[in-house]
Amino acid sequence: MKIISYLVKNKWSFLLVISIILEMMLHSSWLGFFGIYFSQWVIILLGSLICISGYHLFQHNWQDSEYEISSLKWIVFTLLFIGLSIFSIHLFNVKVLPVKIDPVSSDVIPTLQAYNKRLLTNQYVYALVPYKGYHVVPNYLPMQWLPYLPAEWLQIDYRIYGLIYYLIGFAAITVYSIRKNVNLVEVVLRTIAPFFPVIMYAYYDLGTLTMSIEQVIVVYYLFLAMALFTKRWWVLATAISFCLLSRFSFVYWLPFLIIFAFYQFHWKQAIYMGIFVLLFALYIYVIPFMSKDATIFMRGIQYYVDAAPNEWIQKGWQQATDPPFHLAKGLGFNIYFNDFGKGSLTEKIAACRHFQLVICLFIAMASGYILIKKKSNLSAPFFALLSLKIYMVFFYQFIQVPYIYLQWVTIGISMIILIKAPLFRLAKN
Repeated sequence: MKIISYLVKNKWSFLLVISIILEMMLHSSWLGFFGIYFSQWVIILLGSLICISGYHLFQHNWQDSEYEISSLKWIVFTLLFIGLSIFSIHLFNVKVLPVKIDPVSSDVIPTLQAYNKRLLTNQYVYALVPYKGYHVVPNYLPMQWLPYLPAEWLQIDYRIYGLIYYLIGFAAITVYSIRKNVNLVEVVLRTIAPFFPVIMYAYYDLGTLTMSIEQVIVVYYLFLAMALFTKRWWVLATAISFCLLSRFSFVYWLPFLIIFAFYQFHWKQAIYMGIFVLLFALYIYVIPFMSKDATIFMRGIQYYVDAAPNEWIQKGWQQATDPPFHLAKGLGFNIYFNDFGKGSLTEKIAACRHFQLVICLFIAMASGYILIKKKSNLSAPFFALLSLKIYMVFFYQFIQVPYIYLQWVTIGISMIILIKAPLFRLAKN
């Protein structure tokens, strides 16, 4: 009976942890487990359950004083984090670094290298990037490639550099989160959480680690999630700037973030935030690059649009009856538009893109309405974090091409929710 009572009292903690584990597995070891037409529905369900359980955990008044374990928690954290960091670096040395960076397999890292080489040699960064038989239109925003400038200068492999960047980011948030009174279970879960994606990808989807550098983007959203809880407007403005100038995925959530800024800060500070973000974009992107070629931003977006049809068709090595390779992994609803949509391939892709726009803007505006009308029992920062999570789940389930590595951002936000949530505690009722 005590076990049942414990399970009932901590049901939302169990639901959160289990949902996050299953979400990660559906992006790695269980990729496409429920088939190409149903796996994405399960991912949506799990994302919703993470938000629901997070909502219930964040709104309760918890007893912190029972869990004062100051010395033990630091010993556990230090041993776990150092041990898992060594293991992660070992995995990279054994599994990731031996894989040659080759534009034939993926031009992501070679293109980032080209940007930084040009910057270091005073060449124009956003010129066409030539490869054998084709060229890439420069489409990466500055905060996606600039963090790798030290790696290029020091001739460090971008992938191990990205891992170290990722570990430092999560080490900082974990240390901050366990400074307050937490129980030992929370310390363990918060410490091992960021290593879970690294280990799962290393064993079940190595390409995410060998051909992409999504760790830096995850750290940006880690920074954003933590900045939501700050009272310093310039910290949140910096986090917004990093995310906005790294990937386009952040844009549709901006309406909510504007509402959040005016709700959480004084109106003058909210305006200062807008000016800060604008000046950051001018200094990092517009003045040094767009001033030399005003078309680079729109050409970058158009390149994504033009490249999508090639990923919605079968690869040369596939059988005639096989579904398109990138649409057949159970990671997005593209397969529905491709198989059941009407019109040409271009029209089907446009329909998917327009649906993504509508549903993401709806989530952003609905979140803003709930926040303003105080329909939630949560504090504004916790509510914003859950809004960001459900927004990202839908954004990436309707993205033009559902590459596996792009999903790491969604997984990363789940890890942040886990780190912020008060787990396995007894409420004061």
